Amino acid sequence: MIDADIDTSIELPPQCPHKVKGQIWINRKDLIPFNNSACFIEYMKTYWNSSTSKMENIPGANIYYPNFPSTKGIFALAPDNQKLLQSKTKVFAAMIHDLKAAGWKDGVDLVSPGYDWRYADRSNNNWIEKTTQLIQQLVNNNGYKVIIVTHSFGGLAVLDLISSMSKKFCDQYIDKIITLNAPFIGSTKTLRTFLTGEDLGLKLDPLLLRPLARSWESDYQLMPNQKYWKNDNVVQVGNKKYSANNINAIIDLVEEVKEFGNIIYNSSINRFPLEYVPNNVTLHCLYSHGIETIVGIKYDSLDHDFQDVSYVYGDGDGVVDLQSLEWCKLPGFAKVVKDLGKGEHGT
Repeated sequence: MIDADIDTSIELPPQCPHKVKGQIWINRKDLIPFNNSACFIEYMKTYWNSSTSKMENIPGANIYYPNFPSTKGIFALAPDNQKLLQSKTKVFAAMIHDLKAAGWKDGVDLVSPGYDWRYADRSNNNWIEKTTQLIQQLVNNNGYKVIIVTHSFGGLAVLDLISSMSKKFCDQYIDKIITLNAPFIGSTKTLRTFLTGEDLGLKLDPLLLRPLARSWESDYQLMPNQKYWKNDNVVQVGNKKYSANNINAIIDLVEEVKEFGNIIYNSSINRFPLEYVPNNVTLHCLYSHGIETIVGIKYDSLDHDFQDVSYVYGDGDGVVDLQSLEWCKLPGFAKVVKDLGKGEHGT
């Protein structure tokens, strides 16, 4: 949701109101991105604050998860009054339906502490503090420890969460974590989003959406982690090859992010350990693969704004490289590792 009262001194495209309230991701009828893409970009971008060394919302805009801690926000992305779009944007709908049928109750023993996934710093909007309090409340009210189920980027979010907790707290309140297709050490495809552009599943011009990727901390955290990635070439420009051990040089290819890009990347990949699960919390790692996945990106030159592109493909789930999905096989990392066989990232 967005609740914005943006100062009139801040220049926006002519059609974009400085005051706006409603669902921003995703809403076909009233807002954006479909009917008003330019405004969507302006509202959803984050901006570098050199004083705080952080990315921040456009001043005056409050973007938040409206249903904390209800599962409503992860059932589907579209509003209830847009049934057709909602049917195509279901996220955890099937799982929530099955759990409710088994007797779990939303807000009682079935919750979703949604967060603003644009940020890698999950202290943003006090998410870590609120989620920690929620876990404690659930255990106190229900009498048993919580099981945390995550998908994709949520796996990194929960590692960040438990790394902020004490071992005593984790032992007392958390039974286990279950990760589904977690990009533990990143994804090569994220570099395509950053360099060339990606439609983010919205069927919009990738170049229109590219400024979002270049401003969101989460995109930097999802780039191949140069501390752990195999020393493979992930980007090639002409005859010059860039290995995964030098993501900093790849980021520097984009002039507009030189002030902050590597600051964000270096901070994001060092937020929590990846050699082990923080506080020895039990982790069950499930993943699928067998889908053609980008593992390398080639450009003829830098003369065409990263649009003269071709790709090298390998194994993965269509979004995340296999080596990242299988990171949980690291000795002592996950208690259970389950290869689900062939399957796409979202399934």
